[in-house]
Amino acid sequence: MKNKARSSFADGVAVLTASAIIVKLIGVCYKIPLVRLLGSQGMGYFNAAYDVYALLSIISTTGLPVAVSVMMNQYKGQQKRIFMLSLSVFLTLGAMGACAVFFLADQIAVWVGAPGAAQSLRFIAPAVFFICLSGALRGYHQGQRNMVPTAISQVIEAACKLLLGLTFAYIAILNKQGPMSTAAFAVLGLSAGTMLSAVYLIFTKKENSQQASTGISYRVLLRQLLAVAFPVTLGAALSGLSKMIDLGLIMRRLQDIGFDADTAVSLYGCYSAMVIPFYSAVPALFGSVAMPLIPHLAHAIEANNVQKQRELLNSCFRLTALISIPGAIGMGMISDCVLRLLYKGSDGLEVAIPLLLILSISVPASCLITATNAILQAYMHPWLPMISMAIGCAVKAISLYCLAGIPSVGIMAAPISTLLCCTVIVLINLFAIGKHVPKFSFVTIWMRAIGISAISIGTASLIKRMLSARVQSNTLLIVVTVAAAVLLYMIFAYIFGLFRMSDIKPKKEKELSSYGNSRNDQEIVV
Repeated sequence: MKNKARSSFADGVAVLTASAIIVKLIGVCYKIPLVRLLGSQGMGYFNAAYDVYALLSIISTTGLPVAVSVMMNQYKGQQKRIFMLSLSVFLTLGAMGACAVFFLADQIAVWVGAPGAAQSLRFIAPAVFFICLSGALRGYHQGQRNMVPTAISQVIEAACKLLLGLTFAYIAILNKQGPMSTAAFAVLGLSAGTMLSAVYLIFTKKENSQQASTGISYRVLLRQLLAVAFPVTLGAALSGLSKMIDLGLIMRRLQDIGFDADTAVSLYGCYSAMVIPFYSAVPALFGSVAMPLIPHLAHAIEANNVQKQRELLNSCFRLTALISIPGAIGMGMISDCVLRLLYKGSDGLEVAIPLLLILSISVPASCLITATNAILQAYMHPWLPMISMAIGCAVKAISLYCLAGIPSVGIMAAPISTLLCCTVIVLINLFAIGKHVPKFSFVTIWMRAIGISAISIGTASLIKRMLSARVQSNTLLIVVTVAAAVLLYMIFAYIFGLFRMSDIKPKKEKELSSYGNSRNDQEIVV
């Protein structure tokens, strides 16, 4: 039975990772034509509404689904009662959130500095309700150790956003609607996608026949539900708050230094639509790689195996360095070529290129946040990451407010404040890790990774320069350069021990402890 559970966990990670990659690819296919349809001003309105929706939906997509899945494994005979209780909580939160967004759309739009986004906010209000319904159903399926419905529902949501969002936006343009209405119709596609995703989850839900003859009181179940959900939700909310700081301050501060509202919205649209999706690709990839390491670390901690803990810590940080450092350097070097290729002819392109160049420096720190947060939680210090996130958000808000008010800095304050925020969070987390975990080779690993990255990418740049006079296709030149850099980096990484075959084919544990088994559902979300 243990082997079956372990294989089920590995299968779940594989399914969710595959769906995440598909969703990312769909997102790229969605954002590029959307930018061309809406323009930077329309994207400013679109992202203003989307960021508000993203913050309000954090509860339904993080803490509560995790709590539902954990409790369903703790209380085997109470699964139906737990689901009904969670469904009541989710639907109440969803209805309240949807009504708040719809009826307070004008006030929220003014608060974020984009009054023209009110219509988009009203059109996205239904999505808040449906994403809460989906959250309850996803938590139920995850409690059954079935990750397939969650993965498929995410793909359905992304695909509908692509097809319906672009279709609605194109219809609005054909009817000669302005940027505000066109952005709102694009948002409507997202609301339709969340509805269809929820419908799919409803039809895939199957009743569990295993029910206890006597039930625990709903008050006790609710208390347990909230006790599990609160720390996970708070950490995710702080991450969402970081995005809201950008939304709430950038456009307002740009207007304070003399930009009109439309120009401020356009500048924010360049940053949020062209820069952020490209920047977030590497940290998102690392999140999937880091997940399988956490249960092994928890098992080593429970067994008090210091040597095994040190090996896992070294592996975790080697993988972080292996992905993030070349990702950051490569992103900085090819940011100009890639953005010109993806967004050719789009207004605001010249603004986006230097923003991505600065933001690329934050990639290693962003990946380290994922790694260090997971490690601290595995060592039973879940509040430390929340404290560091809160301090980092404060640093971001203060630096963004001060720097964006300087005319010579302006929109450049956005990536600079993100870099400062990520750096502060990582330094605090690393200090806490130094206090609570065994010693490991952090400095050696990262210095080795930086050296290998510099050699590999520098060599690839020379190849690019030699080929540029002979190869006319910019796309082919980018592909060849990236392929050469990746191949050289993996060769050098293997030679110097930064990458090992055991990283992709780990040794099997003889037996997982009860502690490791009980944490699987929770750790997958970290």
